[in-house]
Amino acid sequence: MKYLSSSTRGIAGTILLALGVVATACGDDTTTGGGGEGASGGADTGGGGTGNNGGAPDGGSDPNGGGGEGGNPPNEVCGDGMVGDAEACDGADLDGHTCETEGFAGGQLGCTDQCELDTSQCQSEPECGNAVVEGDELCDGAALGGETCASLGFAGGMLACAIDCTDFDTSQCTDCGNMVIDGAEECDETNLNGEDCLSLGFDEGELGCAANCTFDTSSCAFETCGNNTLDPNEPCDGTLLGGATCMTQGFDAGMLTCSANCTLDTSACTTCGDAVAEGTEDCDGADLAGETCASQGFMSGSLACSASCAFDTSACSTLPAPGAGALVITEIMQNPTGTDTTVGEWFEIHNPSSTTTFQLAGCVVEGAAAESFTITGDLQIPPLGFLTFSNVAAPGFTPSYVYPGSFALTNGADTVRLVCENGLVDEVLYDGGPLFPDPDGESMNLSVGLDATANDNGGNWCQATITSPNFTTGDLGTPGFANTACPIDYAIGFCRLQFPTSLTQAEGTTATVYGRVYAAGLTDQTTSNDPSPNLLGAVGYGPDGSDPAMGGWTWTAAIPNPAWNGTTFGEPNNDEYQAALVVPPSAGSPYDYAYRFSGDGGTTWTYCDSLAPGSSDGYQTANAGNLVSQPGVGPANIWINEIHYDNTGGDVDEGIEIAGVAGTDLTGYSLVFYNGQGNPVGQSYLTIALTGTIPNQSNGFGTLWFAAAGMQNGPTDGVALVSPANSVMYFLCYEGTFTATNGAANGQTCVDVGVLEVGTEAIGLSLQLIGTGGGYASFTWAGPVAHSRGMTNAGQTLQ
Repeated sequence: MKYLSSSTRGIAGTILLALGVVATACGDDTTTGGGGEGASGGADTGGGGTGNNGGAPDGGSDPNGGGGEGGNPPNEVCGDGMVGDAEACDGADLDGHTCETEGFAGGQLGCTDQCELDTSQCQSEPECGNAVVEGDELCDGAALGGETCASLGFAGGMLACAIDCTDFDTSQCTDCGNMVIDGAEECDETNLNGEDCLSLGFDEGELGCAANCTFDTSSCAFETCGNNTLDPNEPCDGTLLGGATCMTQGFDAGMLTCSANCTLDTSACTTCGDAVAEGTEDCDGADLAGETCASQGFMSGSLACSASCAFDTSACSTLPAPGAGALVITEIMQNPTGTDTTVGEWFEIHNPSSTTTFQLAGCVVEGAAAESFTITGDLQIPPLGFLTFSNVAAPGFTPSYVYPGSFALTNGADTVRLVCENGLVDEVLYDGGPLFPDPDGESMNLSVGLDATANDNGGNWCQATITSPNFTTGDLGTPGFANTACPIDYAIGFCRLQFPTSLTQAEGTTATVYGRVYAAGLTDQTTSNDPSPNLLGAVGYGPDGSDPAMGGWTWTAAIPNPAWNGTTFGEPNNDEYQAALVVPPSAGSPYDYAYRFSGDGGTTWTYCDSLAPGSSDGYQTANAGNLVSQPGVGPANIWINEIHYDNTGGDVDEGIEIAGVAGTDLTGYSLVFYNGQGNPVGQSYLTIALTGTIPNQSNGFGTLWFAAAGMQNGPTDGVALVSPANSVMYFLCYEGTFTATNGAANGQTCVDVGVLEVGTEAIGLSLQLIGTGGGYASFTWAGPVAHSRGMTNAGQTLQ
């Protein structure tokens, strides 16, 4: 998974949200000295695009979409996440301010889009008598916090609040049914308190007691009831109500009528505050009449009821709440350095979606013990963004959210669980060893790129080994930044050269080759690919009939096929990898080719032939892939040797270095640059015609540098080296892979070089090939390191 950085990514995931940037299309870089992708300060804004599907007939494909470009931000901009001289705050950076420093009793301080302090979620000292329940108040005036006589265990009655707001006044609550007249009861069972129909003003009849301990006068009557005339003692008769209304009877609203025995019927009257939604009320207290934020047209949130019994949608949101697996708990600091290790605890949540912003207001974070906290106020996590949560406002960085100190992360076994309105989103149940790490002064770090299923496995976690620039306590961890990869070994249980099993192509061209692998505890986690930094795949070729384990083969690194779905092909426990095989010179044809996989980072390899059993019955040379190389492009005597596309600030000296056999005339060759996250994906945006002759700098080899101002900054862009015959010799990409949709590389999937420039590096660095040999396949990519434009790379021997 790739993350924006520098002027275009990194913490800019948060900046994107604050600036309100709308992703559209990846355009050309208009910043002096080079381009950049993202959303800050540039002339163009860029954005998501739907990727293309394609690949091998067995279902291989490479969907891509994503970011656009912009220039570099000015030194001080509201929304860049850094507090400037004229700003009180900026995004999550509150410059040390808290609700307490602003004179409040507590709460969550925020920052407005204008970089001013937002105290709307701060809490003042409670003020009894203002009809607002706050602080340690149980109630305040008519604000009863949703409680009623019934919720407190009484049969009914009218609950009130004590004058000091510290307790409820239950004097008017009733225990109806005990034959004793309590509180506001008129009667209880047969105890009529000495009353009868006559004493209540009727002319005749038998008085009763209703189930709610009020008089039942339905059997009482007036002698003249029904003549549509208000006779003496009659409260009403027909439509004549004697001027009475619901309000004169002590209700707030509604329709008063007259019953058949000429008594007032208040059944259609309503009282706002009695916790029963009735009449024209939208709601009443906790009674929302079955309505939700969703039924009111929102996507998420918590619907409430106002003091006037109308819906309060202030906590509803137009953003979706996350569902199961939509967010990933990626880092936990349960044991920071210090005498009180509960101070400065924190954890991190990541949004792996490249398109969706989620709303976390109202979500609940739970622990293993009966402790939890509810996220209050607006809290959004943008695409590819991170949120950090801490029990203090300054745990060595500025957290996204400060939770109550009563919620603790146990050093031993504990749980961090996120539950939102759609149910469980993600949880991590760590044991403090042996299955999970047991860190001390380091965070517990989920290996980069893993999801909410993989983080259930303690083997995918490790102790942090680096510190991000924002973390200043001296402990190790990367709060708010992408994690590092964890070294985890897996046993290769099975592998196979999948497709194609034979190739006949011109020398120097490329072919996408697929292989499948099974590693227990890794590839069987989901039906998609389950990558690990230590699971490596490669496709290689060697002399016909040779054993690859004996050496003499040339290997090209493979990557997980992003379109793989094991269920579709009846192999849900296997993963599929792909690689671009460069067809070797025709002079050595035919060749064998095969796949190999390592579960320990390349220390040991398992070799895979093409029959269904694959490696299960051992590698057999007779079952290797058959590669016939035909004359065409000619020997691959030139290659891409060095790349520079991004650095801190405005991009400087972007370009590509070509290396090869001395004396090679580059006239007719070209570099074609492709945008892997434009709209549509895979379109070329720049072509540079090569000129000059390669000099002899070392043992008959040399290099030439070609400036390429405006190179895209990633993630996921690429460049193809094209021969005079318009054949692609190499199609390389950085920060991901994609399939070209036009030009010489149309239909081909690029090969990720595996290293990247995140945009924070100093000027003067680049990505370079290192190793010993006389062709591209002999070297590996490294960097960023000090550039060597137009010279042999440091760590490279050309021979």
